[in-house]
Amino acid sequence: MNNRLTQRLVGATVITALAVIFVPELLEKSGTPPSVNSTTAPAPDSVPPKPPAEKPPALTFSAPEPAADAPAPPLAQTSPPASPEEPAPPAETAQAAQEEAARVARDQAEAERIAAAKARAEAARRQEQAEAAQTRARAEEARGAAANSQAARLQAAQEAAPPPRSSAAETAAAQAEASRAAAAARREAARAEEAR
Repeated sequence: MNNRLTQRLVGATVITALAVIFVPELLEKSGTPPSVNSTTAPAPDSVPPKPPAEKPPALTFSAPEPAADAPAPPLAQTSPPASPEEPAPPAETAQAAQEEAARVARDQAEAERIAAAKARAEAARRQEQAEAAQTRARAEEARGAAANSQAARLQAAQEAAPPPRSSAAETAAAQAEASRAAAAARREAARAEEAR
């Protein structure tokens, strides 16, 4: 719809410009009566006019003598050609311009409203992402603290426990298991520390 309105306004402008250019020329031409022999007639002050009662000299060629009663054919059309579309009155043009300006302002306000809504949605999404990252960091911190306390408990239990009265193989297996558990707890604590 915007394209059609623009085309109509451009067309009206072109027609108005053409009318401004050509109508004064047409009015000037119609204001002066056309003369058939205006280019071949001598200047009035150089040759005195002949009396109208005098008969022109006889022609030497075989063309018929021109009739004095015949009207001269019109050289130019006196009425301006009808334009296909009349230019709009100034009041309608001003009203159309105001409506166009109001429509442009409404479109711009709508675009700004949509942009603001998109910006708010993006800000809310980023805030949710930040809150989720904080929640993950707190969970990793709690998991690291739990792993550290577990490692400390295992270490304390290993040091406080009296040596079992079992065989050397069982003792070595228990010590290896305790060492592995402590190492796993330390790794978990280090990973939690890195996640922060």
